[in-house]
Amino acid sequence: MLDNFYIDYAYYQENILPRQNKIDGHEVLIIASTLVFGEGNTFKFIEPREYLNEDDIKVIRVPYKKVFNNWISNKLRTYKNVYSSLDKFKPDIIFHHGISPGYESKTIAKYLRNNSSTRLYMDCHADSIDTATNYLSKNVLHRFFYRRSLNKLVKFACKVYYIAPESKLFLNDLYKYNDNEKLEYLPLGGYIRHADQRILIRDRIRKRIKISEDDIVFIHTGKFDAKKRSYELISAFNRIESKKIKLLIIGKFNEESYEKVKDLINQDERIMFLGWKNGAELQEYLCASDVYVQPGSMTVTVQNAVCNSCAVIVFSVLVYKDLFEGAALYADTEDEIYSQLKRLVDCPDLIVEHQDKLLKIAKEKLDYKVIANRYIEHYLSIQ
Repeated sequence: MLDNFYIDYAYYQENILPRQNKIDGHEVLIIASTLVFGEGNTFKFIEPREYLNEDDIKVIRVPYKKVFNNWISNKLRTYKNVYSSLDKFKPDIIFHHGISPGYESKTIAKYLRNNSSTRLYMDCHADSIDTATNYLSKNVLHRFFYRRSLNKLVKFACKVYYIAPESKLFLNDLYKYNDNEKLEYLPLGGYIRHADQRILIRDRIRKRIKISEDDIVFIHTGKFDAKKRSYELISAFNRIESKKIKLLIIGKFNEESYEKVKDLINQDERIMFLGWKNGAELQEYLCASDVYVQPGSMTVTVQNAVCNSCAVIVFSVLVYKDLFEGAALYADTEDEIYSQLKRLVDCPDLIVEHQDKLLKIAKEKLDYKVIANRYIEHYLSIQ
């Protein structure tokens, strides 16, 4: 994971795919940067080291080659010891998460030239909503530097996966990459629990936080900034008069966003702000909930929620419309959020209807047990 940060114990794709590959009996190595997520919604650097992670997978944290300062080093992405780590492990498959490898594209390309039996797979998580949002990033880093580094590497790739239609558009626009023979959709997903297991977890969590089985539970999660539209959601929830609803808020607010919402949270006893939970804990709170509400920026937790049998109210972006169509509910403004919440509160049977439709889609498209084998199956097919 050299394109960005890598966080142990998280439920991001770069954690789950190697986890599932390990479960399926493959030998796995993660080569990652020293960039991790720290306190207060900020990033920090840790010391380079080798260790076994929570899935008993070896992780090698490789340090940046220092170029002026950490910020520039992070953008240029040139590392120490990548070639030697690959050479020692001798992989059959390299899965490169992200399409902005920076200078290290030369190292990986060199390894692939010297080891012609190794196959490269890449994926794109970037989109124009959250990436390349200023002139320097868009025109210097992405359109010039990262595009050139990608071109050095992508010719070796068997597949270039994109996690959302927005990511494919990003590749087409900023990187001018349009090889439809290599481009393939590989959505973010989740693990689908057996119904009996989900019910047991649901009952346990609801008892722990003293929520009745009859209550309708909405849940909102993440690293909260203005893009998450938490203020609009909480304001809309405050307008619903029912006493049989709860709103769980799990995550971290930045200072500005918390100042805006704290009074709204404190004045409504139906709202429970539970703070930050780790990935495994978050999955259990999704099990305990009925509807996941994310009317702002995109997050993989939407797919996790669907796999945990939640209905969803989401921002009307391409990725969700493409995946879910009419099975999801869409809301872009406070009034639209209010309208969708009110519909579900007034007619709880609609929640069950949407849950059933979404779980069917999850089983067809979002099960990580299937997704994690896509590149394995392709690799085997070309041997």
